[in-house]
Amino acid sequence: YRSVMPTNLYGPGDNYDLQNSHVIPAMIRKLHLARLAADHDWPAIEGDEARHGAIPEDLKRQLHDTCTGQLEPCLTLWGTGTPRREFLYVDDMAAASVHVMNLDPAIYAAHTQPMLSHINVGTGQDITIRELATTVAGVIGYRGRIDFDASKPDGTPRKLMDVSRLRALGCRPTVGLAEGLARAYADFRAA
Repeated sequence: YRSVMPTNLYGPGDNYDLQNSHVIPAMIRKLHLARLAADHDWPAIEGDEARHGAIPEDLKRQLHDTCTGQLEPCLTLWGTGTPRREFLYVDDMAAASVHVMNLDPAIYAAHTQPMLSHINVGTGQDITIRELATTVAGVIGYRGRIDFDASKPDGTPRKLMDVSRLRALGCRPTVGLAEGLARAYADFRAA
């Protein structure tokens, strides 16, 4: 067998439930809702809730107040925005898995050792959560303010994989973050 270890994945078919989704799908949905609120489109927000699940009451109140003009467009995200994360588009994960699976056994064996039997799959680049939010907002077309609530947890300061072994085996991701986010957002809107 061959074992690969993925970094944070995102892309089509993701889980957009705000109670248990990962950072990118949650951010896509929240910024989409914030854009709808900035456009004063409450019926679309209600439609999103029917399609993708409940919106937490505090966020719903903020969206409603924006829709009615009581608040300027603003979205509050958890933490300081300073933690760094690495993200990989799902098609690149699939391609890397197939690449490793198809390696000649002699080549693969040369890149594994006891206790290092897996190969990390990622981009080898990270981004702050604040930078990610700005990038997602650009993809979605949200032009309002993004605030961070430092009273909420940040999590681990940095999660970045060493992907040098995968690169030495001739495999690199092909989908950049902005392109992958645009594809993920298109899939979200089509769902």
